[in-house]
Amino acid sequence: MSLTPTGVSTHAIRQQLGDLLDVRAAGIQRREIENEQVRHRSRCRPRSMAGSRVATYAALWVGRRAAPAGPGRERPTVAPGDRQGHPFVRFCNALDSGSVRASDCSSHKEGTMQPTIGSKVKDKQATTWIPALQRLLYSGEQIIALSRTNLLRPMADGLTVTNARVIGFSGAYLKGGTTAIEVVADNIRDVSLQGRFAGRNCLIVGTCNGDELNFGDIPADDSPMVLAAVQRLASAGAPPDLHRAASDQARAAAETESAWNNVRVAGNQPNGKIWKTIREHAMAGEVAWFVVGAETTGGALAAFEDRCVIVKVGAMTSMMAGSFGGGRITTFPYGEITGIEYNAGMMSGVLEILTPSYQGSANKDYWRGTFKSLNSDSNNPWVPSNTLPLGKPIYQQALPLLNEMRAKIAETKRPTVVMNAPPPGVRSGGLADEIGKLAALRDQGVLSEQEFQAAKQAAIACATD
Repeated sequence: MSLTPTGVSTHAIRQQLGDLLDVRAAGIQRREIENEQVRHRSRCRPRSMAGSRVATYAALWVGRRAAPAGPGRERPTVAPGDRQGHPFVRFCNALDSGSVRASDCSSHKEGTMQPTIGSKVKDKQATTWIPALQRLLYSGEQIIALSRTNLLRPMADGLTVTNARVIGFSGAYLKGGTTAIEVVADNIRDVSLQGRFAGRNCLIVGTCNGDELNFGDIPADDSPMVLAAVQRLASAGAPPDLHRAASDQARAAAETESAWNNVRVAGNQPNGKIWKTIREHAMAGEVAWFVVGAETTGGALAAFEDRCVIVKVGAMTSMMAGSFGGGRITTFPYGEITGIEYNAGMMSGVLEILTPSYQGSANKDYWRGTFKSLNSDSNNPWVPSNTLPLGKPIYQQALPLLNEMRAKIAETKRPTVVMNAPPPGVRSGGLADEIGKLAALRDQGVLSEQEFQAAKQAAIACATD
């Protein structure tokens, strides 16, 4: 047995060190077990949170009377970092102290709810956001809380909690009826504020299907109010009538999406950027008639009932069109189109929409402007707004659809003949003369046979009156 200079055996020292390591390992294992239990309790949190103090006070906060006085009725004006000064926190403290009674807050008349606006939302933003949001709400849906947020993907700078949903949005796209992210009340499993890479107060909403939705970084002064509003929404759920409105809207959206998925496409399948642009240029409830995809990086043509649109967007497509980073989007009403021209070589070709503004004065040649810049060469079919590079195989595939569009253009340009009855007491040249004039118009091609028969019947009816 060896001894250390102090007279203690090395065996005893090793035994003491082993005991210390065993204790440390046991402590680490115990902390890991405790952390796992906490995580398990968080995942298995019950659906209803109505029994918690925060959720109960949130219900009273949302349902308080619209009286001008009392804690929580004023717009939050809180010093930076002063969470205790937030109106919702003062409202909870007033309930705890008894200075405000719960019975004074429980009666709320439908239609009188005033949204609670976060301290970081400027007055100008609130007056712009609230009307735009109300146009997106279901019948009976109301805004409970409005706050700023900071979310990069999808981009959002505003957040609202209604009595049916949590919605993250970008103020710049609200007028177009677009929201960035949203979740309905019945799909909320839990909600929390967590520190993420994007910020310290990210609102994380867990859904019943296991997803976690990040609604962005909420300002610290407004986070208690937003968290309480979402917790109250999760415990109360959405009203039954809003369920029906949401299901009707979802059904209409699914039908529109199905119609867009079944749009006839000839040629190359357009990329996602082109599809998005085409849908943005469609009216509400409108679906494209057909789409012709041009050569690679050449763009696409989308036909609607009264117009066609040539779209050249995307990184490579816009660069080939001489507008890198932007694009060329041109709408041609059928009434203004004078012709559809196709010029082809051995394999390549160019489809050209002719209007009074875009005349087909010369054939487009792929190689004539090889040593010129894109925008200075009028012969480059990728650049002009009314041309589409279209190889012969793609043109043959698209020809039946283009013929349908030509027929629609001819129908739009056909003159409408209106037969006015002569004034009472004024005799016309006779029924035979009227029918003779109509027959002459038919022979000249002005009237079709159907239009001639309809006009003749109208003339006979006027003569017999």
